[in-house]
Order: sequence, then C-alpha cells, then structure tokens
Amino acid sequence: LGFDIDVISGEEEARLIYLAASGYFNLTDINAIFVDIGGGSTELSYSVDADLAESITTPLGCSRITQKFVAKHKAKPEEVSKLKKHIDKELGKIIEDYDIDKLVFTGGTVNSLAQVYIRRSNMSDSIVKYVDATFLNHLVNELAGKSYEDRGKIPGLEAERADISLAAALIVQSLLNHYQLPGFYSFAGGLRSGITIDLLNKMGIELIFQQGDQVDVRYSKLMETGRKYNYEEEHALHVTKLAKKLFDALKK
Repeated sequence: LGFDIDVISGEEEARLIYLAASGYFNLTDINAIFVDIGGGSTELSYSVDADLAESITTPLGCSRITQKFVAKHKAKPEEVSKLKKHIDKELGKIIEDYDIDKLVFTGGTVNSLAQVYIRRSNMSDSIVKYVDATFLNHLVNELAGKSYEDRGKIPGLEAERADISLAAALIVQSLLNHYQLPGFYSFAGGLRSGITIDLLNKMGIELIFQQGDQVDVRYSKLMETGRKYNYEEEHALHVTKLAKKLFDALKK
C-alpha cells in the first residue's frame, strides 16, 4: 500500500501509553504504574510525581502464558496454580518497590474485565473505570471454574477474549497484592491515544494537559470539550477571570 512501517519497542509502547493516560489522571504528588497487558507481552510504566521514571517490558502476555499453562478450554486447578506462581515469579523479577498510590491498566482484555464490574454494579460506562480488588478476587475464582465458552456468556466480557481473561485477571491480581491496593483503574484506548498525542506533539501542537506542571486534568478536559463544540473561549475565560476577582474581593 506504500506505507512506511515503524516497529516500536516495548519501552516505546510503555511511554506512549503513559502519555495517553497522563491526559486522564492527575499525577502530581502521587506515584502510579501504568500497565498494558497484551497478548504477547506486558509493559509497565512508573510515574513519580507526574514524571515518567521507568518503563519495563516483559514477555508476560496473557495469550502467551495461557497457551503455555492451560491445555484445554477449562483450566484445571493445578494449571491455575502453576499459572499464578509463574506470574508472581516473573513480575517479582521486574517490579520496582515504589510506594504506589494508583494502578492503571490499559488493553482490551482488562477493559473487558472492568466492563463486567460496571455491568454488575449498574454503573454507567466511561473511558476510565475503577474496579474494586475484592470483586476481582471473586471474578478470578469465577473465571477459573468456567470453560472458555461459559466465560464468553458472562455479561460484559468479550467472548473473543474469554480464553485469555483468566491470565489477564491473575496479572492484575498479582500487582494489586504486591502493592496492597484496594482496587485498580482501567483505561480504554491507551496506545491509540498515545500515538495520536505523540504525532500532534511532533507537529508542534501541545495539548492542554501538557501545558505546565500544575494543569488540572479535569479542567483540561472541560476546555477540550468546549473547543470541540466551538464555544466562545475568549469570552468564557474573561468571565472566569471576573468571577474570581469578585469572589476574592467579596470573600469577607
């Protein structure tokens, strides 16, 4: 087709995912990990006080380890045990002992797991989802006890990801246990968004959330929404300025 193809490294993939996620999370004064679980590998990006400190890639992909440890369409208890031990061992080799405040996952399979939680909790869907660790532990047991076909019938879980859903859930569970966190965030479309933002940056376009160290992510999203619908930005900013002046002057 005449396209030039750029093959990126796992570390570059992790950087792009971090770039995308930084547009949805306020990262100042916290430590976070952004994890992309793919079929063949998993990438981890460590953010320390809004700076990308380290990116690590590991061949701990959910398709790869499912094929290695699960022989048939329903995992045996001993296979689940071996799979869990392998994940803990491999993650133990690479994870850094930062004091982590927030754990964020990207990738279609984890987003599908989060969708199950959203459905069962009767919550509205969104790009960013929060999932409770207790729910995940129950879901791991549920997935381990079902065949691929029966997993595909779980509302919210994509049928085409049913076979690898247990491996992905176990990777999430292992990281939650290691950092002793009460839950995790799922972020949809990480790599695609990261590539788009990176391309815009290379064209000299800086997005609102990238403008300065103290830009509030929620505020930047409001600004982006306003620009999407062609609001009168100069007028709105002037009204904001006057409102703040009135508030400060009348505070007493």
